[in-house]
Amino acid sequence: DTVTYLMGRRARIIEPQADSMRRMAGKENEHWSLQAEAGIPVRWRLDGRALGEGAHVDWVPHAGRHSLSLLSLSEELLDSIEFEVEKETDSMWQKNEER
Repeated sequence: DTVTYLMGRRARIIEPQADSMRRMAGKENEHWSLQAEAGIPVRWRLDGRALGEGAHVDWVPHAGRHSLSLLSLSEELLDSIEFEVEKETDSMWQKNEER
Protein backbone atom coordinates (compact mmCIF):
# COMPACT_ATOMS: atom_id res chain seq x y z
CA ASP A 1 0.00 0.00 0.00
CA THR A 2 1.15 3.51 -0.79
CA VAL A 3 0.51 6.13 1.87
CA THR A 4 0.75 9.85 1.16
CA TYR A 5 1.62 12.04 4.13
CA LEU A 6 0.77 15.69 4.54
CA MET A 7 3.33 18.34 5.40
CA GLY A 8 6.22 15.90 5.78
CA ARG A 9 4.60 13.85 8.54
CA ARG A 10 5.38 10.13 8.67
CA ALA A 11 1.98 9.39 10.19
CA ARG A 12 -1.28 11.21 10.79
CA ILE A 13 -4.62 10.70 12.49
CA ILE A 14 -7.43 10.25 9.97
CA GLU A 15 -10.33 9.31 12.28
CA PRO A 16 -11.63 11.16 14.18
CA GLN A 17 -11.02 14.42 12.39
CA ALA A 18 -9.60 17.43 14.20
CA ASP A 19 -12.15 19.61 16.01
CA SER A 20 -14.98 17.25 15.12
CA MET A 21 -18.02 16.54 17.27
CA ARG A 22 -19.40 13.00 17.39
CA ARG A 23 -22.45 11.75 19.20
CA MET A 24 -22.52 8.41 20.96
CA ALA A 25 -25.21 6.06 19.67
CA GLY A 26 -26.15 5.01 23.20
CA LYS A 27 -25.48 1.32 22.52
CA GLU A 28 -24.21 -0.93 25.28
CA ASN A 29 -20.51 -1.81 24.82
CA GLU A 30 -20.14 0.81 22.08
CA HIS A 31 -16.66 0.88 20.50
CA TRP A 32 -15.18 3.34 18.05
CA SER A 33 -12.21 2.73 15.81
CA LEU A 34 -9.46 5.37 15.87
CA GLN A 35 -7.46 5.30 12.64
CA ALA A 36 -4.14 6.58 11.34
CA GLU A 37 -2.16 6.52 8.13
CA ALA A 38 1.22 5.32 9.26
CA GLY A 39 4.30 3.99 7.52
CA ILE A 40 6.04 3.39 10.85
CA PRO A 41 4.92 1.70 14.10
CA VAL A 42 2.82 4.12 16.17
CA ARG A 43 1.36 4.49 19.65
CA TRP A 44 -1.84 6.27 20.63
CA ARG A 45 -2.35 8.50 23.65
CA LEU A 46 -5.78 9.81 24.66
CA ASP A 47 -6.00 12.57 27.26
CA GLY A 48 -2.41 11.78 28.33
CA ARG A 49 -2.98 8.03 28.79
CA ALA A 50 -1.63 5.20 26.65
CA LEU A 51 -4.37 3.73 24.48
CA GLY A 52 -2.65 1.18 22.25
CA GLU A 53 -0.37 0.58 19.27
CA GLY A 54 -0.93 0.21 15.54
CA ALA A 55 -2.72 2.03 12.74
CA HIS A 56 -6.14 1.19 14.24
CA VAL A 57 -7.22 0.98 17.87
CA ASP A 58 -10.64 0.48 19.42
CA TRP A 59 -11.87 2.83 22.11
CA VAL A 60 -14.93 2.85 24.34
CA PRO A 61 -16.12 6.46 23.97
CA HIS A 62 -17.11 8.72 26.83
CA ALA A 63 -18.57 12.21 26.66
CA GLY A 64 -16.33 15.27 26.77
CA ARG A 65 -13.55 17.07 24.95
CA HIS A 66 -10.56 14.85 24.22
CA SER A 67 -6.94 15.27 23.15
CA LEU A 68 -5.64 12.46 20.93
CA SER A 69 -1.96 12.05 20.06
CA LEU A 70 -0.11 9.74 17.70
CA LEU A 71 3.51 9.00 18.61
CA SER A 72 6.41 7.00 17.25
CA LEU A 73 7.72 4.15 19.39
CA SER A 74 10.50 6.53 20.47
CA GLU A 75 7.77 8.93 21.76
CA GLU A 76 8.18 11.51 18.95
CA LEU A 77 4.90 13.38 18.50
CA LEU A 78 3.67 12.72 14.96
CA ASP A 79 0.16 14.17 15.09
CA SER A 80 -2.24 15.54 17.68
CA ILE A 81 -5.89 16.57 17.49
CA GLU A 82 -8.77 17.53 19.74
CA PHE A 83 -12.33 16.30 19.29
CA GLU A 84 -15.55 16.19 21.27
CA VAL A 85 -17.92 13.35 22.12
CA GLU A 86 -21.51 14.11 23.06
CA LYS A 87 -23.72 11.64 24.87
CA GLU A 88 -27.15 10.93 23.42
CA THR A 89 -29.78 11.90 26.03
CA ASP A 90 -33.55 11.70 26.28
CA SER A 91 -33.80 15.50 25.98
CA MET A 92 -31.92 15.34 22.64
CA TRP A 93 -34.40 12.77 21.37
CA GLN A 94 -37.30 14.98 22.47
CA LYS A 95 -35.83 18.02 20.71
CA ASN A 96 -35.41 16.02 17.50
CA GLU A 97 -38.99 14.70 17.69
CA GLU A 98 -40.38 18.23 18.15
CA ARG A 99 -38.86 19.42 14.87
